[in-house]
Amino acid sequence: MIPENEYFNTIHWTVTVGTNPGFSLEEQKLMDYGSFVEMFQRLCEEEHTESGIWITAVITQTRLAYMHKQGCPYGGEYAYMLTGSCNTEFASVDDYIPALKRVITRLGERLGQVTYTLEIIPAHLDYYYSQRKQQ
Repeated sequence: MIPENEYFNTIHWTVTVGTNPGFSLEEQKLMDYGSFVEMFQRLCEEEHTESGIWITAVITQTRLAYMHKQGCPYGGEYAYMLTGSCNTEFASVDDYIPALKRVITRLGERLGQVTYTLEIIPAHLDYYYSQRKQQ
């Protein structure tokens, strides 16, 4: 059976956030991947309870590379990159963006981050789903 699909004009977003507070990170520690994902999930649950909006992300462990004299250790700063999109089948972009910003702000606060980036760009989303036969 071929899945059906719908398409939407929406947004795609990317967040890059370090996991060690502050700069001068020569003695940085890698935050456990599962712990980071759980923290994000719990923040999303709080947001969903407050606004009804659920934020979903793909989370990748990565490293930030910026100027060493600004505090970046050689070899990069431990970080996570989160990416996602607003599926307008479930939320409007106008409601989703403020909810996303609240979650990311809370994440930055929990991690003790002074800076992090959030990029939001227009996107085209194809949403595929399979219809199940009703018995």
